[in-house]
Amino acid sequence: MTIAYLSPPPEWRAKYWAVHLFGFADFVPAVGTGLLLSLMAAPLMANIATFPIVPIPLFGVGLSGAAHIIALDLLRRRV
Repeated sequence: MTIAYLSPPPEWRAKYWAVHLFGFADFVPAVGTGLLLSLMAAPLMANIATFPIVPIPLFGVGLSGAAHIIALDLLRRRV
């Protein structure tokens, strides 16, 4: 019974596709830019390597990418 309340109406399906495709399209260049700047040892990246901020790119980026991939897979399988 609770699942029926939590599941969105079927007409929102296209909106979920758009949000997750846009999010994943934003994720790819962001990771590429971060990787490029890290490999170039840019001085601007030194602040991101310090402790209070390092968990954000370390865990947040991976979780964000995984969440988009899982959501797109669920939408594709119509779950």
